[in-house]
Amino acid sequence: MTAAIVGTGSALPERTVPNSHFEAIGSSDAWIVKRTGIRERR
Repeated sequence: MTAAIVGTGSALPERTVPNSHFEAIGSSDAWIVKRTGIRERR
């Protein structure tokens, strides 16, 4: 059996979710960035 990559792609949704969105569940922007390095999600 042979496998081959036949294509690639990407998607970038218009909506950006900043860390401030998660403050409602008790996670601050500084806490998230310090532990994960993530500033926003798409």
